[in-house]
Amino acid sequence: MDETLRILFGDKADRIFCTQGTLFDEERFEKIVKRYLEAAKNAGKNYSLKDGITKKDNDRLSQQFLIEELYYEESKRNNKWLIRKDYLNF
Repeated sequence: MDETLRILFGDKADRIFCTQGTLFDEERFEKIVKRYLEAAKNAGKNYSLKDGITKKDNDRLSQQFLIEELYYEESKRNNKWLIRKDYLNF
């Protein structure tokens, strides 16, 4: 997807990647996901065709939901994240 956007729009397309998006389906992380989606909505409001996403919004959206160690432990404990076919890249 990133390469497609780069080919179509060059450096004029801002991209946001949510590396822990598997948490979107987990009710116990609902508050964290809700805060992220609010930040994404705010980034959309602040978006400028000239300047793109503000540094502040980009920094906020680039933060992980959970620290890496906790995310790893949660994914081991709840291995449905690892076996759901819709999360596989192949």
